[in-house]
Amino acid sequence: MVDELLATGRVSRGYLGIGLQPVALPEALRRLVPGSSARGLIVVSVETDGPAARAGLMLGDVLMALEGTPLHDPDDVQAAVAGRRVGTAVTVSLLRAGAPLDLAVTLGERPSRRR
Repeated sequence: MVDELLATGRVSRGYLGIGLQPVALPEALRRLVPGSSARGLIVVSVETDGPAARAGLMLGDVLMALEGTPLHDPDDVQAAVAGRRVGTAVTVSLLRAGAPLDLAVTLGERPSRRR
């Protein structure tokens, strides 16, 4: 991070480009993704042409884990990707229409908030 800060004057943050809400999952669905918990994160928005959209994530997908770590809260996702380098691929384990699926998502750069 120090090298990046010195070179560019800022630190880039990893970004998926999705909106998420926690959702309770029945036991039958939890068994489909090893290590998952009683909750997942349902995708409620996908940024057009964002990293998640380019990887094929869709509205209604339920994220269960990122890089094998269970997800319980949208903050879990932000914490997991914010410290990773832009351009890094991460594996997202999810349920789509009740079937397990793993997708590789290449992290984009979190847009800066201008005031």
